Order: sequence, then C-alpha cells, then structure tokens
Amino acid sequence: MVNNLGNKSVYDNDRNDAYGYVTNIHWSNQMIRIIYPIDGGIAVLSPADCGLAIEDIARKDVPVGVPYKIISVLDIPEDRTFRDAWEADFSNPDGYGIGHDAWFTEKAKQEEVE
Repeated sequence: MVNNLGNKSVYDNDRNDAYGYVTNIHWSNQMIRIIYPIDGGIAVLSPADCGLAIEDIARKDVPVGVPYKIISVLDIPEDRTFRDAWEADFSNPDGYGIGHDAWFTEKAKQEEVE
C-alpha cells in the first residue's frame, strides 16, 4: 500500500491567515509537519514551537532549492511500516528551502534595515 502525503496543503483550506485558523481548527506547530523529497523518499520535519513562523522554519530547515509542503499531522499515516513507500506530489509546493546560512543572512540584513 502506498500512501500519498501532501496532496493537500494546510493552506488549500479556507483560512483566515497562514498561521491561525484553518477550517475552524487552530494549527499549532504540533499539528503541522513539513515534508520534502530526500534520497528517493520523503523527509518529515516536526517543527518546534520556537517563535518562528512555520514558513520561516521550512525555508531555513529544508535544504537549498528543495520543494516543501506544509501539511497536517493528520495526513501522515500512523502506521510507519511502509514509510519507504510514501509518495507526495511536490509539483505545486508551498515553497523552497533556502538553507540555514542564507536564512540567517537574510534575517541579519532585515535587522540592519530596521
């Protein structure tokens, strides 16, 4: 059995904003996962509540140029037996990783301007 992850982004639902209420459910970082392709499989990143927006976490922690999707934890199968067979469609990603170095450089430049 192959499970398709990320067919629907949490942002595909009706929402008030990118961080808040999505179809009447409050999405905290505990309810969200960031997925991206890696070595023929799918990496699942569990973001910490560190004060950063989920998009910043994704851009920083996903490797440079790699597409990612932000999905609900509910879309990830509880049974990990066939995890190597999981698939996801990244043709319409929520964004692309820029990596740690570029992210910290970007933030430092933003602070200089402010």
